[in-house]
Amino acid sequence: MVESLGVGAAVLAHDNLFNRWVAGEGASYFGSEDELASRLDDLLDDTNELARMRATSLKRFQERFRWERVLAEYESLLLPLDISSGKKECSEPSDAFSAV
Repeated sequence: MVESLGVGAAVLAHDNLFNRWVAGEGASYFGSEDELASRLDDLLDDTNELARMRATSLKRFQERFRWERVLAEYESLLLPLDISSGKKECSEPSDAFSAV
């Protein structure tokens, strides 16, 4: 899904916490087969909505999933670890790893 965001694809995803965290508010979600069919029909007829979804996908990728940000968040999580003594002295996890 992250790769889809990165190329600016409109995302239609199953409605669950992980997918909502990854795709954000710009995606469209479904919870059942009937909802999926209905959302697909709606989106295929709405070029403006598809264009909006594509733009928000690319924006979401740029804001959340660029390597610079991902690596900085890993660094902030791992640097406080004192691996030489076996102690873990971590602060609270960053928002990148929090639930929606």
